[in-house]
Amino acid sequence: MRPLYNVVSMEFCIETAQILCDASNYNPPVFNNLTSLTFDGELSGDYYVWPAVQLLLCQAPKLQTLAFEMTFEDELGDYVDYSPESCMKKPLSDPECLSSHLTACYYKGFSGHEVEMELVRQVLKKAKVLKTMKITVQSHLDPKMKLQILKKVRKLQRRSCTCQIEFDEAHFY
Repeated sequence: MRPLYNVVSMEFCIETAQILCDASNYNPPVFNNLTSLTFDGELSGDYYVWPAVQLLLCQAPKLQTLAFEMTFEDELGDYVDYSPESCMKKPLSDPECLSSHLTACYYKGFSGHEVEMELVRQVLKKAKVLKTMKITVQSHLDPKMKLQILKKVRKLQRRSCTCQIEFDEAHFY
């Protein structure tokens, strides 16, 4: 792992982040030079990912750009409830990068599910210097659903008074 300690940009599979989070005795390395981090993968309704994301954010004190490229997979096509249970034995403090460095967050593939909304909610709630939160919604969503998502996200509490929330529609061909 030592060669990874100095990386500037990294893409991380959300399933791997969850495995690291579940390994309670494992302390991931501190990535002091990491300025850009992308999480990708599939989410499901019973999968609360914020603790895993938070764990890795705590290891990247100078992170400036955070991105999520996720897809929500629900076999029934329904929005199911989830219970936000932490996978960690003790709660983490707010990541340093969220209070002093994170200026941009992007979420590509947003469908409005509560699991996705929780990731956006946590970032907006904790990021003190965030300038841009850009959400790209899935193009196949009903226009009414897109409007509901827009209204819901705009109502979320923002810690940064300069944060602008932008919406875009993904185009899949």
